[in-house]
Amino acid sequence: FADNANNWQGINTDSEVIIQENQLQLRRVNTGAAGLGYCQGDNCGPYQDYYYFQADVVEDRPSTAGLGLVFAINQAKSGFYIFNVRPASADFSLYKFTNGQFTALIDWTPSPAVKFYPFVNKIGVSYLEGNIQLYANGEQLASYLDKQPYKGGEIGFAVQSDGVRLLAQNVMVLTLAPV
Repeated sequence: FADNANNWQGINTDSEVIIQENQLQLRRVNTGAAGLGYCQGDNCGPYQDYYYFQADVVEDRPSTAGLGLVFAINQAKSGFYIFNVRPASADFSLYKFTNGQFTALIDWTPSPAVKFYPFVNKIGVSYLEGNIQLYANGEQLASYLDKQPYKGGEIGFAVQSDGVRLLAQNVMVLTLAPV
């Protein structure tokens, strides 16, 4: 994140994305729903079918908020998945967003692989036609098969609460070949 050449921005006016000090900073401006930032540059997809998305994430202060990766964002921004970690309680979740509604695919689940604040969590997700695998700090946390998956899309970040900033760096996306 030396600059904003990939045009990272908030998904709506309530989500603020700033690129500075070699990191992406995302926060929710107003109370309510999650803050979402996504990448719309030439090097940001949309990714199709089989890819792996990973980043180092940490919150700027201790909180009970979830923060994480957003993937398979459709063109209308009305459908996507969010893989959250919550450092305050060392747990994770997977949600699907469809036309204004969140559905828990994996509800909050404790894991010793999720590090407590102030430690950075290296989180990742692999995605193949609805087969979702979640990772934290080198360990696979869970798998989920969505029988009505989204077909590819853009990537981004989410923070669950206003007042907390998600700080992200070392973002990596790999297009993979199914085995």
